Amino acid sequence: MSALALPLTDRRAGRRIFLLLVAALTLPFALAAVLYFSGWRPGAAPHQGELLTPGAPLAPDRLVILAGPGPAALAGRWLLVAVEPQACAADCTRRLDALRRLHVALYKAMPRVKRVLLAPTVPPVAQPDLTVAALVSWPQLDRPGTYLVDPRGQAVLRYEPGAEQKAMLKDIERLLRFSWAG
Repeated sequence: MSALALPLTDRRAGRRIFLLLVAALTLPFALAAVLYFSGWRPGAAPHQGELLTPGAPLAPDRLVILAGPGPAALAGRWLLVAVEPQACAADCTRRLDALRRLHVALYKAMPRVKRVLLAPTVPPVAQPDLTVAALVSWPQLDRPGTYLVDPRGQAVLRYEPGAEQKAMLKDIERLLRFSWAG
């Protein structure tokens, strides 16, 4: 049956459905264009740490290992790097324990992440999976705190020494979920 043979009401219904379909398909593009040209941007960044600008890559083979696993165990992994400019005291020991708990809280993603401590001396903690390296190994990480380093060696996020562990866990889980590296 041709379109000319259809009753007039059926043709109008067909046109109405066609126009509704075209409107439904073009509406998201029109809305996106309005938002873009009006200057709207999404709210605050979802991360809790300080986002770092890319610098020189941090190579695991440049680490001067004082204790723990060597550079081969760190290559191609995400690294949680704690920087302690002084000899490790009680507060440093608490932060290392909190970092170990954070690492364990990653659960299934735990093998993708390794922990590194940059300090002048080996701390009095019994954590055999913690790599302790000399502070001068990576001079780019010059401020105390915890850094998250990606598998390519780029420092991505920095957290203050007293940062909340839940916020750090949330950031790391999000990065690991969306990252194919490491």
